[in-house]
Amino acid sequence: IIKKYLHIEKKKKKDLRFKLYQHIEYNLNSIFNNAIKNNIKIIGVIGSGTMGSGITAACAFCGYKTILYDIRKDIVDKAVSGIIKGLNKLVEKGKITEAKVSETIKK
Repeated sequence: IIKKYLHIEKKKKKDLRFKLYQHIEYNLNSIFNNAIKNNIKIIGVIGSGTMGSGITAACAFCGYKTILYDIRKDIVDKAVSGIIKGLNKLVEKGKITEAKVSETIKK
């Protein structure tokens, strides 16, 4: 899969990333439905690498208050900046609204 990904055009890679966000959101919805049943209000994510920041973005995007934790604050700040940058790119493409970005960042 990785070799195939490296040979894909840049525009197609961006579309794949958006589809990945959608896929993560879709899969996390089943987790969120369980969270709703159990009255979970806050989701904590430990580790702000690629996977942790993606999970954090998806949780916040779906409306959950989300806490991202890592061993140093600068690592978390970098991850949050990346999440915001990714969301802003989706706004530029017209995939989401500024209001949704603001709502997600507040979470």
